[in-house]
Amino acid sequence: GQAWVNTKPLDGESDTKLRLAPKQTVELLAGVEPQHLANKLEGSMYVEAPNDKVNDFMGQLCLAGREPLLVTQQNMLLR
Repeated sequence: GQAWVNTKPLDGESDTKLRLAPKQTVELLAGVEPQHLANKLEGSMYVEAPNDKVNDFMGQLCLAGREPLLVTQQNMLLR
């Protein structure tokens, strides 16, 4: 999955930025009905402490029965 995101309220830049789902999650969820997505995503997300770096992020997604995945700012949608 992918999404184009407007980050102007966060960083003042008016261009949209591409955000991508980690490849492993795309493969895991391929063909899964939307109502069953939550059942496939059992696990934990470990992230760095809050800071003032809006263009830098590191985390780790640990899904049950799978190797941990590195998650960066390219994978995150902020709300």
